[in-house]
Amino acid sequence: MTASARRCGGIAAGLGAVLVALTGSTDSLPALVVCWTGAGIAYSMLNVSLQNLTVREVPSNRGGALSAVSAFRFGGAAVVPLALLPLYHAAPRLSFVVAGGSLLLATAGLAALRPVRRPV
Repeated sequence: MTASARRCGGIAAGLGAVLVALTGSTDSLPALVVCWTGAGIAYSMLNVSLQNLTVREVPSNRGGALSAVSAFRFGGAAVVPLALLPLYHAAPRLSFVVAGGSLLLATAGLAALRPVRRPV
């Protein structure tokens, strides 16, 4: 696994965490547009980094590995709104901080990955 994919994913997750949290706390439309767009860009970077790491880790079954990662992404995208909706009704700004904070788990996970040494 390449350190650059891990680094890019970690930066994207950290930046995304900040931008998602800021999205929920801004009262300015231009700032909302910048934060929302930036969070989308960061998410795309994170997604590509995770896909890169996945296909490198399971070269013999790249399609199956990407399918598994996509299934988890799809499941998370379906479950998270259900989990955060009650918090959003009680404290909208806090719900964005919690959502952004969840991206920090990705940062920690990427940092914990060890480089795999493959025979040349």
